[in-house]
Amino acid sequence: MSIEIKGKSALGDIYKHQVSPERMNEILKKEIPLELRLKSVYIPIFTLNCAFITVSHILSLLRQLKSDDTKHSYRKLIDLYSLYRKNNLDEMGDKMYECVSTNSKNLYDRLNDDLSMFEIQYSMVLNKYNFTRIENKILSKCYMVYQMLGYILVLDKKYCKQFNEILGGSIDYQIEEDELVLKLRELVSDIVWSLGGMKPDDVYNNNIGLSFQIFKNAIDNIKFEEDE
Repeated sequence: MSIEIKGKSALGDIYKHQVSPERMNEILKKEIPLELRLKSVYIPIFTLNCAFITVSHILSLLRQLKSDDTKHSYRKLIDLYSLYRKNNLDEMGDKMYECVSTNSKNLYDRLNDDLSMFEIQYSMVLNKYNFTRIENKILSKCYMVYQMLGYILVLDKKYCKQFNEILGGSIDYQIEEDELVLKLRELVSDIVWSLGGMKPDDVYNNNIGLSFQIFKNAIDNIKFEEDE
C-alpha cells in the first residue's frame, strides 16, 4: 500500500510525491476511523487464512488422488503455503501470528455450515460430469478458494475507494494487488484445468452465487474493537 500527496506548483503544474510508510501511517491514523482501518487489514487476512485452510484440505485430497497431472501444482501449493506462513511470522511475530491464526480457524469453524453449502452447490454442478468422488471434492474446494481469493481483490479495491473518499482529492491512497493471492488463484486454476479441462469461471450458477453471498456477508459483518 502507498500514499501519494498531490499538489499544484506555482506555475500550475500538478505534481505528486510518495510519502514514507511512517508518514502514511500517521495520515491514516489521523484521518481514517479505527474500525475501518482494522477491517481493511484483518478482513482480507482472515479471508485469505480461510482460503489456506481449504488449501490444506485440497493438499490432503491431492495426496490421496496421486495423479501425475497435479504433481507439479501440488508441489507449488506446498511451497506457497510455506511461504505464506513464513511471511506472516516475519511480519506479525509469533504471538500475533498465533492470535490471527486462531481467530481465523474459529471463524472458519463458525462458517463451516455456510462453506459446506457453498461446496455442495459446486459439487452438484460437477456431478453432471464424469469425475470420481475425490476429483469432485478437489474441484469443488478449488472453486471455493478461487472465489475467496477473488473477493480479497474486491475487498482491497473497496477499502481503497473508501479511504480515498475520506482522505479527499489531495491524497491518493493505493493498494497493490497481493502477488501471493494472484499466485494462489493461478495455482487452483491450474488444478481445475488439469483435472477437469475447465476454467474456474466455467462452473457457476445462481445457487453458487447465493451461497457465496452468505459467506461474504459473514465476513463483511465482522466487528472490531481495539483501544487506541
